[in-house]
Amino acid sequence: MRNWIFLAVIFSLGIMQATLLDIFRIFNLKADLLLASVVIASLLFGSGWAVFYSLCAGIAKDVFSHGEPASLNTVMFVLYSLLLTWLSRKITLENNYLRTALVFMIALLHNVITGFVWICLGKTLPYGIFFRVVFLASFYTACAFLVLLKVSPKEFLAQ
Repeated sequence: MRNWIFLAVIFSLGIMQATLLDIFRIFNLKADLLLASVVIASLLFGSGWAVFYSLCAGIAKDVFSHGEPASLNTVMFVLYSLLLTWLSRKITLENNYLRTALVFMIALLHNVITGFVWICLGKTLPYGIFFRVVFLASFYTACAFLVLLKVSPKEFLAQ
């Protein structure tokens, strides 16, 4: 039952990211709630369910976002999920601040890869905007992740 509830949470976060977060833009950037849900799924569920949730979150982000390269989020979210499930087996990530730092690093990696894909596709991207997106959007995603952890029911996050 908990698995299907989390799937509904992913799709509601996707709809929230596409609609409601436009109000809370900072420097024309908004938090990536679907990437945060990938990290939560990878840390809480087994690798099979985590990959499934990451695939669903990637598809939702590709559907709800416009202008990004097709299927980039779907592929990258699944790779992040595999990386995070492997990492969670090697080290313990019980502290919420460690999890938040991990979200910041994954968001930083995702924004850098997305920027390089844009550049490889021939889009012009000024350095200032690139670094603003890479660092501020990653920080904003990490802050939103911390808020998501605080408002989540404790029994749902219990492993």
